[in-house]
Amino acid sequence: MTTPAPAPHDPGAAHPTGRHRPIGGLGTASSVLIGLMASYGVVTTWLGWEQYTLVSDAVTGARTVTLAEIEALDSLSLTLTLLYLALGVVTGVTFLVWLWRTRGNAELASTAPHRRARGWVLGGWFVPVVNFWFPYQIVADIYRASAPNGSRGTPWLAWWWASWLVVLVLDRGASAAIEEAELTVDTFRTLAIAQTLTGVALVSAAIPLVFVLQRITAWQNGAGMPQASAGPGATAG
Repeated sequence: MTTPAPAPHDPGAAHPTGRHRPIGGLGTASSVLIGLMASYGVVTTWLGWEQYTLVSDAVTGARTVTLAEIEALDSLSLTLTLLYLALGVVTGVTFLVWLWRTRGNAELASTAPHRRARGWVLGGWFVPVVNFWFPYQIVADIYRASAPNGSRGTPWLAWWWASWLVVLVLDRGASAAIEEAELTVDTFRTLAIAQTLTGVALVSAAIPLVFVLQRITAWQNGAGMPQASAGPGATAG
């Protein structure tokens, strides 16, 4: 009689051990920073149309454009770009720390499976191709595992991720187009339109993300946070 081979070891079969980590401050900070990032989208929309108007006036002769005006707008553009980069780094780090902690809390409190291993909580945002859907799955699984009523999800998640994908596509498309195009009035007009659409999409992504973020934070900090129960809690790789 043949002895059956042992089943492969499942690294997520044992329920995780550790302690619940508070996330209230991180949740608030992330929400504020995400709101500031969305506000930047409004500012860049205004800046894009200001640049277009200035170039159009100079080329068509609609009015006299001085060198001081051009230099002032260029200086403002550079300053806003640097501020955006700095704000983006701070926002990204704060949000990822919040996300890492919420994933750990969710694993402690619920045996609900997670489709991606914990390392993808960070790596999923940076690895090409998979960054188009891994982060969404990670946040959706944390939401489901944290919900006291066993919720399977919310339309806010789909709204957030669809809007964020639009931001990525528009931003990369505009950058590529500008690098190859001649700097004409039409180019500045196209850029202003792209910045407007990106700004709208950025605000559209920020609203549902903050809602989801605050809901997960409230669940994990409140008495309604589900407690760990017996049973397997698989974590897919």
